[in-house]
Amino acid sequence: MSDKIVEGLKGSDYYLVLLSENSSKSDWVKREISLAFDLSKNKQLALVPMLIDNTEVPLEFKGLLYVDARRSFEEGLDKLIDFFSSQIKPVFALDPGRYFNQKTCEPQLSGLELGDLRFLLTRRLTIEHIKVIWFDIFQARMEDEVNIQSLAQCCVELIDRSRREELLQKLVRAVCRNHPRLGELASAGGR
Repeated sequence: MSDKIVEGLKGSDYYLVLLSENSSKSDWVKREISLAFDLSKNKQLALVPMLIDNTEVPLEFKGLLYVDARRSFEEGLDKLIDFFSSQIKPVFALDPGRYFNQKTCEPQLSGLELGDLRFLLTRRLTIEHIKVIWFDIFQARMEDEVNIQSLAQCCVELIDRSRREELLQKLVRAVCRNHPRLGELASAGGR
């Protein structure tokens, strides 16, 4: 694989892969996706696939967040822009409910951008911790709803679903209840 592609993936926070009938047949795309999954397992990268034609959801992406632009590219692009725009907004801006009980964890986490919250969770928690938080929020087992492949993907799924269902306040509370020290780490820049 080209060193520039490897270097680019290693220096990225997200990997947007456009999936089409043609790309699913490409050996280069398959190698990039394989490397991206490896980096995802090492907590370095979150994968965001976007389906752009009549291709089926590839097996490795079943049960994961993906942007569906098969019916309308414009709608898919709007969803993609919404997802990435949300990653740079503080939690409280996306879910402005009454957030904190003035303890250190909730105000600190609610002030983080979603991308920084994902980094904090992937650096400090395990998949098992994320499964517990998932259950606290959605009253369902994560493995019954999501294809668990890496910690980074689990965190993307948890945060984005919480955002879409307007449950970010509940997410912050669940994280702080189970891991109150994360507020201190967030305020110290311990992403």
